[in-house]
Amino acid sequence: AEPSKQLGKYLLLEILGEGASARVYRAIQAGPMGFRKQVAVKQILPHVIRNHQAVRGLINEARLGGHLHHRNLVEMYEFDQDGQDFFIAMELVPGNTLAQVLLRTHVQGSIPPAAVAEIAVQLTEGLAYAHTATDELGQPLNLIHRDLKPGNVMITPGGLIKIMDFGVAKSAANLYHTQVENVTRGTPSYMSPEQVRGAALDHRSDLFGLGTLLVG
Repeated sequence: AEPSKQLGKYLLLEILGEGASARVYRAIQAGPMGFRKQVAVKQILPHVIRNHQAVRGLINEARLGGHLHHRNLVEMYEFDQDGQDFFIAMELVPGNTLAQVLLRTHVQGSIPPAAVAEIAVQLTEGLAYAHTATDELGQPLNLIHRDLKPGNVMITPGGLIKIMDFGVAKSAANLYHTQVENVTRGTPSYMSPEQVRGAALDHRSDLFGLGTLLVG
């Protein structure tokens, strides 16, 4: 684990996860009169700061997250820059990813059908909101998550399901768009056929991913 360090107004405490271009920390936001709030901070890794695609992806994720407010989606709080470091502050969700839960159940047994149904209902509610979300002017976001998989689904101890990581989402809110239309983004095991081909997508591609996730 890295030692605690300051990033903007956030004290980074420990690494929660890391991908090819970004790292997520558990952090503390401190304020006047002893105010303290635990958050998650997603930071572009220092060695990929020069990768404009990674920075643009984080900007797109932050802009999109600013429009989304639903119990089944991880809440975005802030996008900021500290020197050369770009980061997003977001809701810190207690619990485990669905991927972690599935890994344990492969050893201990299987997830009860009632629990699978509840996961499906909450994921569907989150996606339904995201797919019909609008900006502050009422314009459709035309959002497609494009990477719905067990690792991007959080389950809290109380059973609340939250979809996270809109880093490769396609939306009208995106400031930067894929230059080449047939670029494929997402996780192959959960992609719809049209997403694998790099073809035009709509919300049905996410529903294919949801179905694949539930039967996988």
